Amino acid sequence: MTSARTPAFVLGVLLLGGLVNAQKSAVPPTPIHPGPSHVPSSALRGGGPPNDLCTGVVIGALNAGSSVTVNGDNTGATDTEGLGTPSAWEAFTTVECLNITVDYCGTTPAFGNAFNYLLAGCPWYNYTQSGDFNTMDCVDGNYTIHFANVPAGTYYYPVLTEPGSEGPYTITFSGEACTAVPPANDDCAGAIALAPAVTCVPTTGDGYGATASTPASACEVGGASASDDIWFGFVATDPTQTVVVAPSAGYDAVVELLSGTCGALTSIMCEDVAYSGSAETLVANGLTVGNTYYVRVFDWYLGQPFTSTVDVCVIEPAQSGPPNDQCGDVTPDMLGIGGGVNWSGTTVDATTTLDADPGGDFDDGVSKVWHAFTLNDCADVTLSFCGTAPVLDEVYLGLATACPSGGALLTSTYAFDCPDQNANVTFIGLSPGTYYYPIGAIGANQPGPYQVLVSATACAAPPVNDECTGAIELTPAPLCTPMTADVTGATLSMPASSCSGSTGNANDDVWYMFTATSVDPVVQVQGSPDFDAVVELMSGTCGTLTSLDCVDNTLDGETEEIDATGLTVGETYYVRVYDFGAGFPGDPTFSICVIGDPPTGVQDDMRTDWQVYPNPNDGQVSVVSGSVTGPVSAEVVDITGRILVRSAWTTVPGVAHLLELPNGVTPGLYTLRISTLSDVFARKIQVR
Repeated sequence: MTSARTPAFVLGVLLLGGLVNAQKSAVPPTPIHPGPSHVPSSALRGGGPPNDLCTGVVIGALNAGSSVTVNGDNTGATDTEGLGTPSAWEAFTTVECLNITVDYCGTTPAFGNAFNYLLAGCPWYNYTQSGDFNTMDCVDGNYTIHFANVPAGTYYYPVLTEPGSEGPYTITFSGEACTAVPPANDDCAGAIALAPAVTCVPTTGDGYGATASTPASACEVGGASASDDIWFGFVATDPTQTVVVAPSAGYDAVVELLSGTCGALTSIMCEDVAYSGSAETLVANGLTVGNTYYVRVFDWYLGQPFTSTVDVCVIEPAQSGPPNDQCGDVTPDMLGIGGGVNWSGTTVDATTTLDADPGGDFDDGVSKVWHAFTLNDCADVTLSFCGTAPVLDEVYLGLATACPSGGALLTSTYAFDCPDQNANVTFIGLSPGTYYYPIGAIGANQPGPYQVLVSATACAAPPVNDECTGAIELTPAPLCTPMTADVTGATLSMPASSCSGSTGNANDDVWYMFTATSVDPVVQVQGSPDFDAVVELMSGTCGTLTSLDCVDNTLDGETEEIDATGLTVGETYYVRVYDFGAGFPGDPTFSICVIGDPPTGVQDDMRTDWQVYPNPNDGQVSVVSGSVTGPVSAEVVDITGRILVRSAWTTVPGVAHLLELPNGVTPGLYTLRISTLSDVFARKIQVR
């Protein structure tokens, strides 16, 4: 901590001609608690007043809306407290912020002069001074002095003793509750954000009406008072940051730098070397880039300063690297459909500063420069490195949507297919917004120069099943009969659900539907090598859907499966599918199927007096009647309704009839339909 200088004590004397400031700064600063030699008894000093010492006063209680009137006589007073002029003393105490008035009304004859400050402590260590005084409020021409926004405390008032201001006096102290509205940054939670820059870019703060924050400032040393502190904050862009506070003429600034979070702050250092109206400069080293730090500023003196504004800025060291070394330094280019933007520069002297959040996808230790573009419409954006010399043999395949970046948006296809073997990278289906792209000092020919042509084309039209109302119908089958699907051009229908403990980005969701033929069908989705499928099963109708299950247990190119239970046969259900990542995957395809009983139109209602065995079987099944005698016909039907086997016989109870399916029949579920003279019914059989 830089040692706080003892501020020059200002002796403000009210004269008929105006305010005179006789500053002790005319001599070297002295200790804040002067130790004048004096005798302890007014009797030994030749009969001075009983309140010649501040310790001899009776302290009155001053509350809002009340007053305290004292009568005394300062004849024979001496300079007991080092004010430079004789004075007697009066005092009062407050428990809240007050606007305080001190008046001499009723003093006869009227005093020709008076002190215009209230002192804290006996002996004093700080004070609040007023520039608002007059001789008109008192009808007898005595002085009235107004002090604004005086914080709670005990205050001592010196009664000036000089020719024309000596003898009996009447002084009234009046208090009214403070009405000033505290500024928005009165506390840490409302701190005004400062942006570090290589030159001072001042932000003005105003402490008028500010109140003391908790905890007390570590910079309240040597008598300083943080009764009017205000707050600022900044995110460190360099281990060294310089905070400059330039106060207005009547403001003696104290500056404190803190780390942590509001409510759990740690004081790092203080600065207090200048006087009123002069700037304080705090140079902090060893800061953590990306962390937030807080700046607490207050006037050294008690109460409201004569002027209450300060200009605050944070200066960062000038960067020697490229102007786009940090993503925060770039201005995004507007990129329209059919338009193009040219980027060029160098990665020489690039750094890793503020490239990514710790642990983020771009937190890879590679020095980078940045560019950015903004889209107003959905677009496919291509970055062509053609013409970069020497050739860039490594490029990034992701975009950042924030600065610094967290995760990467991986929606690209790429090929090193420029005539000079440079790369073309295309990002598919980017939604409107701003995107940041890094160019890294990686590969055999880096660091070095680069050039990029950025172009945009309109996104593909949405697929027919982009919304629930366009859902494509799936037919349950005993085995997975996959339908190929594609999310190209799909748009967000509704926010992503939490699936298997994580939440993806449903910007490319598409819809399917099926009619349940069993209570426990299985929905299978297999993504392409670039497709990380999320699958959600819903009931209800479009617009009033209820999520029944949602899975996201696998990664790119793997199979997601919902094993449904408790469905209602004959009800319609909806399936939503999307890629977990933002944007579109490089290969936007997947396959989907529903595994369940085939929709034959005949219920599995085999009478209990009939037996079918074995089931499952290897293509041969026996049918036995328990009580029926007479002609019978039987058919084995696949999911398409195609008859594989037809047989007719005369059944006798207890006698088996063998049905043989064709050689090479596909394993799966089939329907056995049996007709008698009086009935038709069915039984599901499974071929292994």
